Amino acid sequence: MKKEWLVKSLALCVVVLFISISFQPVFAVDIKPSDEKVIESKSGNYEKVEYEIQIIKTNKIIENKVYLTQQQANDLENLIEGIRFDLNNSESIEETTEIYYNAINSFNNLGLFTKDITLEEIKQLVTGETQKLDSIKFKKELGDGFENRLCLVSCNTNMAYTLGPVSIMTVLACIPPVAYMILFNSIYFKHNLSEHPILVKILMTPMYLYSIIILALLIFSYLSIMSIQPITIGSLTTFGLVIYPAVPSDYFEYYPSNGWILTFGLNGKKSYNGYFYGDFFYFPLMFFYYYCGMIGFTGISIRRNNNDVFRLGFALHIKINNSPKV
Repeated sequence: MKKEWLVKSLALCVVVLFISISFQPVFAVDIKPSDEKVIESKSGNYEKVEYEIQIIKTNKIIENKVYLTQQQANDLENLIEGIRFDLNNSESIEETTEIYYNAINSFNNLGLFTKDITLEEIKQLVTGETQKLDSIKFKKELGDGFENRLCLVSCNTNMAYTLGPVSIMTVLACIPPVAYMILFNSIYFKHNLSEHPILVKILMTPMYLYSIIILALLIFSYLSIMSIQPITIGSLTTFGLVIYPAVPSDYFEYYPSNGWILTFGLNGKKSYNGYFYGDFFYFPLMFFYYYCGMIGFTGISIRRNNNDVFRLGFALHIKINNSPKV
C-alpha cells in the first residue's frame, strides 16, 4: 500500500508540475507572441542566436523571439556592457534617462522589438514616465542592505524570473494545493495512513477539486493571450530559489541569482554585484521557494541562451539580500 501511495503521490505531483509549466518562460503565461525575426549580417555570418524579448507592462507581458547572427549577438553583448559602463558613470536622473533612451534606440536598430508596441511606449515604460519620475529626490544611502524605491533599474542576472498579472493569480492559486500536499505527506508518513485507505481518499478529495479550479485559471490565462487582459496589478520579479525536500529533511539546495544591479531612485544611486536573493517574501511552487525582489517593474528584458537576463526599466520597489529567508 505504501508503494502504491507513493506512485499516486508522484502522479499528482506530475499533474501540478504540468500546471506549473504555464510559468515558463518562467511564469510569463500572459504573453502575446509575435512574428519571429531572422536577421542576417552583411558579412555572410548566418549562424542564428536566439533571444527571448519581453516588454513588461503593468497589465500584460508582450513576448517575442529574435534570431541574431553571431556578429550581431556580439554587438548586443557589447552594447549591454557599454550601458553598464555609462550607468556606472552617470551622476543624475537626467543623464541616466538619456542613457536609457539611447539604449532603446540601439536595441531597436538590432531589431529586438515587436511591432505590437511603439518605440515611444517602450521608452515610457523603461523610464517610468507614467510614474512621475520627476518627483524623485536623491538621498543618502540608508542602512546596510540593498534597497531602493521609485527607481530606474538596470541589471544583468541569472535565476531571475518575471511574473505578469495572470501569472501572479495562477501562482496564488497553486500555493494552497502545494502546501496541502506537503502537509498531507507529513501526516501520511507520521501516522502511517497506509492502513486507512478510505481516509486517504477522503483527505485527497480537496486536491482533486482544486485541480479543477486551477484548470479554470489556466484557461483564463490562455484567453489573456488573445488580448482578453486582466486588471492592472503590475508585476513581480524573483531573484534566486531554494529547492526543499519532498519529505522532512535537513537538506536544501540553494540557487542564488548572480550578476549586477544598478538603480537610481529615492535612496539615491545604488549598485550591487555578486550573489543575492530577493528579500521581500518567498512563495512555494512544487518543491521550490522563489524569492520576490522587485515589485512593479515595467520595461524590457532580454533572455539569452545561458539563461542570463538583461533588464532595463523602472520599478516601484527593489530589495535584495545575500542570504535567503529560509
